[in-house]
Amino acid sequence: MTSSNATPSAFGWDFQANLGLYLIMDEDLKQIKKFKIEGETEDIEIYYRDTTERKPKFIQAKSQENPISDGTTSKHLSNALSSLLQVVTKVSGEYSELIYGTNIEIPIRARVKQKLFEGNRIKLYYKELPEQFQTKIDGIVDVSEITSEELMSFKERFSILKISFYGQDNETRYKVVQEKVTSKLRSLGIEQYKCNRIFYYFQKEFIQNASKRVEYSIEDLGLTIILFSFEDEENWSFNNLDIPEELISRIKAEFSNYILEKQLDFQFISQLVGDYKKYSMTTPYIPSSQKIQHFVNDTFSNYSDYFLQKTTNVNQELIDCIIKVTIYRILINRVGIETITEGMALNEIY
Repeated sequence: MTSSNATPSAFGWDFQANLGLYLIMDEDLKQIKKFKIEGETEDIEIYYRDTTERKPKFIQAKSQENPISDGTTSKHLSNALSSLLQVVTKVSGEYSELIYGTNIEIPIRARVKQKLFEGNRIKLYYKELPEQFQTKIDGIVDVSEITSEELMSFKERFSILKISFYGQDNETRYKVVQEKVTSKLRSLGIEQYKCNRIFYYFQKEFIQNASKRVEYSIEDLGLTIILFSFEDEENWSFNNLDIPEELISRIKAEFSNYILEKQLDFQFISQLVGDYKKYSMTTPYIPSSQKIQHFVNDTFSNYSDYFLQKTTNVNQELIDCIIKVTIYRILINRVGIETITEGMALNEIY
């Protein structure tokens, strides 16, 4: 978990990373191609799959440790608008939406409707703002160097998103973001107790991602969610498949990562699950509780081409055990894998 004890600049990084996490989980993940935190063009950038024909979304993030202070509100608004106006030129108008994301309770100071942005999450487009707020924005954007057509398009696609994000207590500060992440993960079939682990992992990952300017693909996101969704069945597979004790220790020490990579190979998973479904239909006499175990023992040799080959250091018995363990773990988690894959349309990528 990130620390709440932070300098203003660290608080800004914390907010930007968490806002990015919030926005991604607020999207239809079936439409996302990739996203960036601290991108080359804006603080947060979201790109959509070609099939959606949607243009990218760009977000400028500004925050205050004290969200009700008016000390830097106008400066943040001006800087955010200036940055988003530059996006218009940088991407030659190829964008679907430009967002000023903030935690400031009154992001526009115009002496009217100070409670307009009250609430944990409020998003309003330019055309939805009171006239005085629009005038405040106009005073900044109308003097820009973009063309009148570009300016009109800017105002049509510009919005302000405010989410609650404040306090030294982690539950208070991250409440809105964590609820959004949990809601999305639950819709993908993730159990409640696993959602917190995934949330904290992504918090840390997004902050590191921001500092490295690394693209994060929807495949990366999906594989990570699948990884965290796996049941802790390591010992189940060894015990149920009667793996020799001397090989268990070696598999754990030398081949855990290799097995994990195979567990995240969508093409292999697709074939394996399909084969298992056919096997299940033709073996109604095998109890459901034993069916995976029987399938593994009966068919593991059919998948030898997908795995490492025999060498002087790796004998056939060890390879067979690795294949069995991998197949067993995939099938134990097959329902969760399928639910996440379908919920994020990951199978459309491969």
